Amino acid sequence: MKKNTRPIKRLSPLITEICGGNNALISSVHHGLAEVDMSSLFPHLDLDELIMFAAASWQIRQFENRDGKMFLSHSLEEIFDHYINSTLDVDQYFPRSNPIRRFANAYDWLSERQTISEERKPFHQRVNPFQGKDLQERLSSVEPAIVRKLRDQLLESTKRYVFECDYTLAKDDARSERNPPEIVVMTFQTVYPRKGGVVPRYATEIGSIIKRFPTQYIDTTKVEPQTVRVEPPTTRKGQYALEF
Repeated sequence: MKKNTRPIKRLSPLITEICGGNNALISSVHHGLAEVDMSSLFPHLDLDELIMFAAASWQIRQFENRDGKMFLSHSLEEIFDHYINSTLDVDQYFPRSNPIRRFANAYDWLSERQTISEERKPFHQRVNPFQGKDLQERLSSVEPAIVRKLRDQLLESTKRYVFECDYTLAKDDARSERNPPEIVVMTFQTVYPRKGGVVPRYATEIGSIIKRFPTQYIDTTKVEPQTVRVEPPTTRKGQYALEF
């Protein structure tokens, strides 16, 4: 396997574009990365794949883990398939007023939102060195210990993330719930959410998480051995020189 490096600093503007500035998507990415350590998995993934998996797994875990329907597979390939290819009922900005959008899978969710500017397309290619190819082969090369740790964290209950101004209300609401989630105040956001400021702050926080990840990515592409034809030495007039 070949090891190469990719840039993982100053990702915030690109992360915003990958998520299309969509609040539901980028917040799910943040929550997924905050709860599950994916640093050891990242060398095997494109950045887009990491973002898809973080967002989709967090959204699905909200319902599955709460209802006791946790996905128990030990295979990383099956784990990815489950979270990436499940139908997602998401993409609402104000849940009380806007209908929930339904997406066939995480690829659909991301591709419909993604808006990469011309100036960032070269950078986008560099942080996605695999370009989506051979995902199953890449996942199969991840060490079992990493898979076990990932699986254990995915089985944990999701947390509830709130702005500081909403903490008291969230705490009161949680008292009436049978199994209330842990409430996390997003200190990286402003006390009161401001229009146009929430998504960039999510992007900055996601960038600060990813910049601690390894810069190396592991290329599992098999290098085919080259066949080298060796010609026997010749003497004058093209005659073969034979040695006994």
